[in-house]
Amino acid sequence: MTVLSRGPRENGHRPAVDVLFRSAAREHRSKVIGVVLSGRRDDGAAGLYFIKARGGVAIVQDPHEALAPNMPRSALEMVDIDFCLPVRQIADVLVQLVNGKAANITEPRNEGTNMDGEQAPVHPTSEPAGDQIPVGCPDCNGPLYEVKHGELALFECFVGHRFSPENLSEQHAEALERALWTAIRKLKERMVLHERFVDRKRSKSEEELLKRLEESVTTAKKDLELLREILDRI
Repeated sequence: MTVLSRGPRENGHRPAVDVLFRSAAREHRSKVIGVVLSGRRDDGAAGLYFIKARGGVAIVQDPHEALAPNMPRSALEMVDIDFCLPVRQIADVLVQLVNGKAANITEPRNEGTNMDGEQAPVHPTSEPAGDQIPVGCPDCNGPLYEVKHGELALFECFVGHRFSPENLSEQHAEALERALWTAIRKLKERMVLHERFVDRKRSKSEEELLKRLEESVTTAKKDLELLREILDRI
């Protein structure tokens, strides 16, 4: 029986392919066949790693024919893939595997990796089994931990959000972009506020204040240009 739950997002997604692969591998072990097709980032690679660790079969689309080659290419770099094929040939191989007509390739390729203790609790009650890193979770801003499974490294926060290295980098960049846009908005608000103060009627005692406000507007305009340059680089 398959059950969907509203758990923490993985690589920013829910449902997520790595959660699906990992859950299937944990329950059905060598009976699982994982297929990764065209797609961005490196989603699916970690899930295939868990499938292979439990004796399952890993298949990826040939990156040379994929519209977005990142996902199959990342899987090839991280996992001992059994089949790398054009998408039209994958269906035939799946039929052969299901019918038991393919070669015997279901022995675990990651013998040195113990996955039996790997769990996926819906409501984690303790810290992830890894080293905390000085980076906040892009989803909840909680503490983030590097959790290693053999050669595979994942990043997990206290409540269960998970990220591959590539996804963590991209989502951190998106969080940085949001923070910079917030800073831009605040600077523009400050500039408008001080411009209004400059334009209103004032007494002679406010001449010194006027000078500081004009300088503030000039500085804010320069800071806005700098923030936009930073946004263009990330």
